[in-house]
Amino acid sequence: MSDSYAHETRTIHWAALLRPRWLLAGFVIVLVLLRGIAELIPTRVVIGPETTVLDGPVRADGMIDYAAVVDAEWSEGVVPEENAVVDIIRAFDRDKVHSYIRKEYLDRLGISSAASGDVFLDFYDFLEEIGIEYRTAEGRAAKRTFDEAQTRAWTADEFPLVAEWLERNKEPLQHILSASGKPSYYPPVVIDPADSGYFAWALPAVNLCRGAARLLLVRAMNELGQGDLEAAFRDTLACHRFARLVSQHPTCIGALVAKALDSMAMSCDGAIILSNRLADEQARRFRKEFLLLPEFCDPVEIVNKTERFCALSYIDTVHRGRLPDQLAFRDDPMPRRFDPNPALRAVNKGFDDIVTALRLPDYRARIAALKRIESRSTKAAATARDHLVIAEIVGNPSVTGQWYADIVPQILLPETDTLIAVTDGTATRVALAEYGYALAEYHAGFDHYPPELESLVPDYLDAVPLDPFTGDPLKYELTDGGFLLYSVGPNETDDGGFMDFGGDDIAFGDTPDEDE
Repeated sequence: MSDSYAHETRTIHWAALLRPRWLLAGFVIVLVLLRGIAELIPTRVVIGPETTVLDGPVRADGMIDYAAVVDAEWSEGVVPEENAVVDIIRAFDRDKVHSYIRKEYLDRLGISSAASGDVFLDFYDFLEEIGIEYRTAEGRAAKRTFDEAQTRAWTADEFPLVAEWLERNKEPLQHILSASGKPSYYPPVVIDPADSGYFAWALPAVNLCRGAARLLLVRAMNELGQGDLEAAFRDTLACHRFARLVSQHPTCIGALVAKALDSMAMSCDGAIILSNRLADEQARRFRKEFLLLPEFCDPVEIVNKTERFCALSYIDTVHRGRLPDQLAFRDDPMPRRFDPNPALRAVNKGFDDIVTALRLPDYRARIAALKRIESRSTKAAATARDHLVIAEIVGNPSVTGQWYADIVPQILLPETDTLIAVTDGTATRVALAEYGYALAEYHAGFDHYPPELESLVPDYLDAVPLDPFTGDPLKYELTDGGFLLYSVGPNETDDGGFMDFGGDDIAFGDTPDEDE
């Protein structure tokens, strides 16, 4: 073979390698090699104020043990005899506590895993027990009477099934009343051992509280139907205390449930007041006792601590590839390999901004600041999602971590509507009930409600009450049923006192319903 032929053959060989398909194949091989190398490089959480906030305690895997921090703070000074959660669990079936944490959860509460005596029976389960299918016409009718029995005076002759259900739950009710009188509400922070990397919450007690509140309020309205205003007020007040206890739960879920329970009790306050049977001394005493209720726990501190810690722990869980079954349904981007520290810093900064916004004294300033934070995180996430896909293909943990940091605040920061509901919304409801009892005092003295709120000043109120959402006087009008008092709510629009059906007003008294 001549030298010229050999040279020509080699030239053709290298030329073939430079063809597009070979260049692409080579590029892919290089990417695979780079990704393999990147997989070997460890990415660790940097412990510090910008990433983890706390510097300890540290778990064996190198992450802050946030669960231990929260459990230590919320359990400080709490003994079983003063813990409302103990009575709540005793009132309900122990099976309501998830099986994978049940033994430890109950042991830390100091109660046996075996129930003693009757346990709470839900109204639907009660219907099934007596042979009524709740999907039938008879079952739907029973459900309507049950709903009514929570908000207006009734008698056993009127709602016999509800009366029977109330009697069936006589023993659990005593545990619930006992719980409402306790000073503390501490649910143990117990993590599923299989998901040890995730700051998971077991919420059995807080999930049971709605049933407990319904039991209290159904009896309150039955007592009102029998003309026993004192007993009706006592059970309604117990529900208000119950709500304030639940607000001690160290998550926004607890704060939302507490708001819901207090709102339920407000319907019974309205029924008691609008019965127009309160004597002068009785009206003054009821108002005084209402004002002596404990304060709700500060939800901003819950956001600042527990909600922040949950978010930081979530990032670490995704980083370590230990996503628990509870989160398998989520559609959030889950990068396979990334540097978690940019995401930790971004989430911490987001929580700092939220807490600063929530501490602003003016509602409109608060909502504007929260909306800016929400808008900023939404825009950043929209831009970052496509880049995150490319970064995942390349397999560079540092680049992936930077793009994930733009997405994760939108996933983990609390929503503005939730924050407003547990701060301004709860405070507004408490104020409306207080003013409702002031109106009851006026009615007891004059046998009619005042034509305007100004008539309550100065004998019943120091000043005309203002709507915290607008700064204008609260809306007030006389109705056939007595009075309607309301705030225009977060949308700052007068929806006529409607709290549903497109409205977000916060109302007290003779509230309108769908038919109106």
